[in-house]
Amino acid sequence: MSKIKDQMERDHEREMEQYISFMEWVCDQNLEVSEAVTKEEEEDSLKPSTPRTLIVPANTLKAANNINYNPNRSIR
Repeated sequence: MSKIKDQMERDHEREMEQYISFMEWVCDQNLEVSEAVTKEEEEDSLKPSTPRTLIVPANTLKAANNINYNPNRSIR
C-alpha cells in the first residue's frame, strides 16, 4: 500500500511541476502579446487621427442624381 501511495505522491509532484512550468510559459506568452499590443498602440498613435471613411456627397441621395432611389421601395 505504501508503494502505491509513494507512487501517487511522485506522480502528483511531477504533475505540479509540469503545471507550474506550463503556467510560466503561458505568462511569458501573455507578456509577449501585451508588449506587441503596446507597440501597435504606439504605432497607431503616430498615425493621423482622421478616419478613412468614404464621404458620400449629399446630392447622391436625391432622386434626380441617383437612379436607384425609390422612396416607395420596402426595406426587408
